[in-house]
Amino acid sequence: MGERSVNGQSMIRMALPMSIRCDACRKPMYIGFKLKARRDVLIGETTMEGIQIYRFSFNCNKCSAE
Repeated sequence: MGERSVNGQSMIRMALPMSIRCDACRKPMYIGFKLKARRDVLIGETTMEGIQIYRFSFNCNKCSAE
């Protein structure tokens, strides 16, 4: 699947690169879990090598908290 733009943000399908836990309901989501995420480009934020920095946001599949 490709990415699609919504209000200047990109919706992508990704797999989690590490295991995490929801702050709201404490449900664990393990490495490799696939979900839809919103990718935001941080304007003016780059690494020292000039690589663009992105922020990924997604919702918990149990409680829908972001």
